[in-house]
Amino acid sequence: MPTKEAVTKVDNPWNDIIAPHFEQFMLFFYPEIHKRIDFSREQEILEDDLQTVLKGTETDPLMIDKLIKVWLTNGKMAVFYTHIDTRGKKDKEFAKRLFIRNYRLFDIFGPGLVSLVLLGDDLEDWRPKSYSYGLAGFTMFCRFPMLKLVDYDEEELEKSENPFSIVVRAHIKALETTRSSQKRLTSKKDLFKALYEAKLDKDDTINFYRFLDWVMPLPKGFGQQFYSFVAQYEEKNNMYYITRAKKRVKVEKAAKVTKEPKATKKEAKVIKEAKVTKEAKVTKEAKVTKEAKATKEVTNQDSVDEQGALRQLRKSLTDVLRARFKRIPRTVTQQFQAIDDATVLSELLTQAAILESLDLFKEVLKKKV
Repeated sequence: MPTKEAVTKVDNPWNDIIAPHFEQFMLFFYPEIHKRIDFSREQEILEDDLQTVLKGTETDPLMIDKLIKVWLTNGKMAVFYTHIDTRGKKDKEFAKRLFIRNYRLFDIFGPGLVSLVLLGDDLEDWRPKSYSYGLAGFTMFCRFPMLKLVDYDEEELEKSENPFSIVVRAHIKALETTRSSQKRLTSKKDLFKALYEAKLDKDDTINFYRFLDWVMPLPKGFGQQFYSFVAQYEEKNNMYYITRAKKRVKVEKAAKVTKEPKATKKEAKVIKEAKVTKEAKVTKEAKVTKEAKATKEVTNQDSVDEQGALRQLRKSLTDVLRARFKRIPRTVTQQFQAIDDATVLSELLTQAAILESLDLFKEVLKKKV
């Protein structure tokens, strides 16, 4: 399971799969309640009401709360408060906190409120189902439906056609493979194939894949093996959902770069020299300024003509790429060697120093050629 810090940076994908797939969610986890809901009528996500209730209470990226208004088959309204806790630890105050949230919601929605709980831990002796207190003849009692993901049978999950069976399988395998990246890689491949065999549409496939990728992270080397498998599988089946989505995200990230991250000393030096070289091109007829002299070690001349500036920019670009990404394909160098615009080369030099991967740089380069 991801750490709390990691999840803070990447939102918990439970947020993205419950609301748009609420009917399948209820059918899988709560089939008896599912029968009582009229799914021909639109459900409503009550985000504002939920945030009002949660204000001032403990929050955690590994605890997911959803508030959804539905209509029942008898024509009455009901509001379902779903609480998913994937922190993987025992919480002595859990039942009390749920009770507090429940009575706050009751103040808003009355007796049509139903609280549902899913627990993602593997602690056999922790199964909170109720909260109560009493004094002097007064008693308050609250019982809530509680399910634990690890209680589901693997064979039954494999037979299920509901995509939430893959969600549960991924969660269980994540817990089982905490200490073995190889076993996790194998399980993740199997689950990826199961997701495609479920024959969901493109958006749903990407949604459930995001959950799989989040709950089963892999170290860099194993991660590269997995994404190679994904690319080969999609090419074989002519279904480029994930590979194209990842490519689009990379391009969007590159396009959104508006502020240069802090560069290494070596990268900063090369960028500074390239900027001075660009200025020298504009003022080549003028007396060499003090700043232009800073490029003397690189250019070995006091006055830089246009072709010399281009050569230096190409060399600086090559140096930065090799310093950051080691081996550079000849096709990449051939592309920017053919560029005769100093402004374009300068822009590429900046991108080479700040982009996270060579693939992102290739996407930018393709637009410039």
